[in-house]
Amino acid sequence: MAQQDGGPPPLKVHIIPKLGNRDVQEIDQRDIFEVLKPIWHIKADSARKALGRVGHVLQHAAAMGLSVDLNVVPLAKELLGKEKAKGVAIGSQTSSFIGK
Repeated sequence: MAQQDGGPPPLKVHIIPKLGNRDVQEIDQRDIFEVLKPIWHIKADSARKALGRVGHVLQHAAAMGLSVDLNVVPLAKELLGKEKAKGVAIGSQTSSFIGK
């Protein structure tokens, strides 16, 4: 299943390979932090989407009556810290100088 932008879903790429065999009730913020830490600054959009999808999974699990901690996502985000500022693409910078 591909996303609208053509890439694979971040949950499938980043979360499921590392935590997919775990019981959802056992997953905590440290688990999410460890999975997303390597991509938090270099693939911020994917990491943010994956974090959001984890939140949806936990909400669904809670709705099904499972005992999950719905604070896992905000706590993981706190551990991950602020994303680095997004840079401007080189091509967009140089295009303004071409006509001068």
